[in-house]
Amino acid sequence: MLLAIICCSMHDGELCLCVSVHVNAELEENLGMIEEITNYLKVLRSYPLTSLKFLKNLKVIHGDRLYSERSV
Repeated sequence: MLLAIICCSMHDGELCLCVSVHVNAELEENLGMIEEITNYLKVLRSYPLTSLKFLKNLKVIHGDRLYSERSV
């Protein structure tokens, strides 16, 4: 899945992350260009993540489809 979104600026759909090891550099390198997400961003059981700075260019999450019909 990660290979499919490398170097894109818009992710059409939801972006779900479940990170179990320290991969901040890899996340920034591969997801740092994303500017828009059409549905939602879900971070689940990702204890090594201390911030979402790797999404440095993210400007908008449209929320066209919500997770469990909710917005947080």
